[in-house]
Amino acid sequence: MYEKYANDSYEKHPLHTFAKQLKAEVIKHPELIEGFSDVTLVNKLKESINILLDPLFPEALQLNEIKAASIPFSFTTFKFSDRFQNIVLNA
Repeated sequence: MYEKYANDSYEKHPLHTFAKQLKAEVIKHPELIEGFSDVTLVNKLKESINILLDPLFPEALQLNEIKAASIPFSFTTFKFSDRFQNIVLNA
């Protein structure tokens, strides 16, 4: 979806600038599109991953949504909503 909105034909769309920034970030790290099996890359690419996940963890909903990002078929989680983090800390 962001690739679509990064196209110049969408320059008047509200997501255009953001989509171009995301596309530039992904170009620097193609493994974010192709996928990877080396779990250590999650820490290495943490900033880029956070930028890509920010639309799924909107700041306005941080205290409402119970959400976490994890590696499929693994117990490795790496991004949490504030509410989820508070629940874990208080458990």
